[in-house]
Formats: sequence, C-alpha cells, structure tokens
Amino acid sequence: MFDRAEYQRQYRLSHKKEKAEYDKTRKAYHVQYYNELRLEALLHYTKSLQPQCSVCGNTDLAKLCLDHVNGDGTAHRKSINAHTGVQFYRWLRRNGYPSEPLLQVLCQKCNRQKQTLEMRARREVTS
Repeated sequence: MFDRAEYQRQYRLSHKKEKAEYDKTRKAYHVQYYNELRLEALLHYTKSLQPQCSVCGNTDLAKLCLDHVNGDGTAHRKSINAHTGVQFYRWLRRNGYPSEPLLQVLCQKCNRQKQTLEMRARREVTS
C-alpha cells in the first residue's frame, strides 16, 4: 500500500534546497507587495508627493502609519475583518481609498501622543 505521508516526508528531505530558495523568493515578493500597498495608502492619505506626518512633517517611511482620526480603528478593522496591515491596505485599495472612516498619516511618536491624550481624556470622564 502506498504511504503518502512517508512519500511526502522523503520528498521534503530530498528537496530542502529548492524549498528554501522558493521560500526566500516568495518572502521577498510578499515584502515588496506589502511595501507597495502601504506606500500607495500613505501617499493617498497624505495628499502630497511624499508621505509625511500630518502633525510634525516626519517623512521617515519606517515610522509612518495610518491613524483613524476618530479613534475607532479597532472597531473599523474588526468590522471589515482586517486582522493584519496588509489586509487593511488591501481593503482600502479595493474600496478606492474611501473618505470614511477619516484617516490621517502620523508618525509613531505623534500617534502615541494622540493615544495617550485620548486615554487621559477617557479616564477623566469616567472618574
């Protein structure tokens, strides 16, 4: 009788090099795809030739992110079933970069400051 599991195990063992090369190529493609999607979204919501933070003007791509202006990012991402960044950017592209929800480009520092201020405001309201 043919043992499929054993055959697959033997195949994997004899093709380790090809599999490693394939994985490397595939990962490079996905990284490039993600970076292009992200840059496209940042450019759209910056509305300028170069993505930049809408508060401080930081242009370091590694530190820029999209922020939900109204603070409803978690609820919005859950409602569209986007659990990762690439799913969210794909959703934005598929939907023509909608104006609702309101999104803005912020650097990590400005985004953290905004979150801190929002948390402090919520604490003051509840206490």
